[in-house]
Amino acid sequence: MKHFPTILGHEIRMLLVNPSTYIAAVMFLGVMGFVFTGILESYSKAAQDVSPAHVFFELYFLPVFFMVPLLTMKCLADERRLGTIETLLTTPVSTTEVVLGKYGAAYFLYLLLWASTGGFFYILLVTVVATLLFGWSKKQDASGDVQLSQKQRNVGAGALPFVGLAMSFAAFDWLMSLSPTWFSTVFGVYFFAGSFVSALSVLAMITAHARGKDSVGAFVSVEHTHNIGKLMLAFVCFWTYIAFSQLLLIWIAGLPEETPFYITRFKTGWAPLGILLVIGNFFVPFGALLSRSLKRDPRKLAAVAFWLLLVHLVDIYWLVMPTFSPDRVSFHWTTVTAVVGIGLLSIAFGVSRLRGQYAVPVKDPYLADSLAYRQPQ
Repeated sequence: MKHFPTILGHEIRMLLVNPSTYIAAVMFLGVMGFVFTGILESYSKAAQDVSPAHVFFELYFLPVFFMVPLLTMKCLADERRLGTIETLLTTPVSTTEVVLGKYGAAYFLYLLLWASTGGFFYILLVTVVATLLFGWSKKQDASGDVQLSQKQRNVGAGALPFVGLAMSFAAFDWLMSLSPTWFSTVFGVYFFAGSFVSALSVLAMITAHARGKDSVGAFVSVEHTHNIGKLMLAFVCFWTYIAFSQLLLIWIAGLPEETPFYITRFKTGWAPLGILLVIGNFFVPFGALLSRSLKRDPRKLAAVAFWLLLVHLVDIYWLVMPTFSPDRVSFHWTTVTAVVGIGLLSIAFGVSRLRGQYAVPVKDPYLADSLAYRQPQ
C-alpha cells in the first residue's frame, strides 16, 4: 500500500478540477437542503426533544452508500474513457491500491460536502487568514521585505473581529444548537474565551518543551514566559466573568426556556463536573498564576497550562453530553478516540507546516527588539 497516498492525492486533485464534481456537489447540497427543510417543518408542527441539527446529521451514512461508490465508479470509467486505465495498471501499483485510492478521494469529497453543511465556512475563514500570515512570514524569511511586516499587522489586526465572529457562530451552530429551546447571546463569547485560554496554554507548553537547538523555545526568555503567564491569567478571569454573567442573567430572568440548561447541569449527576469547572477553571489557575515566580518558570507555567487544557476539555464535555444523558454522567470510548485523533492530527499538521522552516521570523525588522524584551520596572 505504499503507493496509496500518491494515488489518493492525485485523485483528489482530479476531482477538484472536474466540472462534474461541482455539479454533483450542487445536487447533493440541494437534496440535503430539502431534507433539512422537511425536518424544520416537522419541528414547527410539534415540539421535539432532540435538536433538528442532531436529526439531520444522523442521516450522514445514508448518502454514503450510493454517492461514494458512484463517484468511485465514475473515476474508473473516466480512466477507461480516456484510455489511461491500461497505462495505470502497467505501473508498479496493485489494483487494490488504485480502487482504494479512488474510493478514498470520493469519500474525501463526500466529507467536504458534509463539512460545508456543518460550519465549513468558519474553518475556511480561519484557514485563509492563517495561510496568508504564514505565507507572508515565509516570504519575508527569504526576501527580508519590510512591507510584509505591515501586511501581516494589517491582516492580523483586521481579521480578529471576523475570526471572533466565526468562532461565536461556530459555537452557536455546533454547541448551542444541541439544546433547541435554549439560547444565550453570551455563549459565543464564552466559547471564544475558553478557546483563547487553551491557545495560550498550548503556546506555554510549546515554548517550555521546545528547547532544543534552533527550536522556538530556545529564543524565548523568562520575560516572554512571564508575559504568556499574564495573558493566561487575564483570560482565565475573562472566561470566569463571562461564565458568571451568563449564569447570573439566566438565573435573574428565570425564563422556562433558559433555566433547564443549568438545572440539568447543577441538580443531577452532572453537578460534580460543574463544581469541578468552577474550582478548576478559575480558583486553581487564578491562585497559581498570581505567583510571579511561577509565571517566570517555563516548566511550572507549562504544568498550569496542561491543567487548563484538561479542564477546558471537561468544560466542552459538560456543555455537550448532558443533552444526550441528562440524568447521569455518561462516557463512551469514542470520546477518547475523538480527542486523541483530533489532537494528533493537529500536532501532525503543525509539525508538517514547520518542517524545513525557521523557528522564528529571522528577517522580521522587530525581531531584535522582541528578543531583547524586558519587563517594565
